[in-house]
Amino acid sequence: MYDYITKIYTALKIDEKAKPLLSYLHVNTGHETNGKQITNMHAKLSNFFIDMVAFPDTVTVIFSHHGHTRTPFGYTEEGRRELFDPLYFMIAPDGVTERLGPQRMAALVANQKRLFILQYVHKAFIIII
Repeated sequence: MYDYITKIYTALKIDEKAKPLLSYLHVNTGHETNGKQITNMHAKLSNFFIDMVAFPDTVTVIFSHHGHTRTPFGYTEEGRRELFDPLYFMIAPDGVTERLGPQRMAALVANQKRLFILQYVHKAFIIII
């Protein structure tokens, strides 16, 4: 699935008539108890991040709703932190930072330590589109 997104973006990058694209991918690994699915995804997800940085005009937002709850890791101190502090980060390559400008990038940096809800992300994308 990550390869598919990379292929689509690569095709759009070389097509001068391509329109802007907002794509969404929801990955649900299932609630399994041995942790193998997420372990098997790590390398592919890592490569996906590297691929997305190569697209200078592409913002990539990654978030999760909670950490592992059904594996022994979920009961460790680190696992409990992951459970209650879901992942949220954004890849903003150089082309995006140039387009947004220093004031908006400074706001993103300032806001990264503030509480927010996903509705704010929705509103931000509506403004961009």
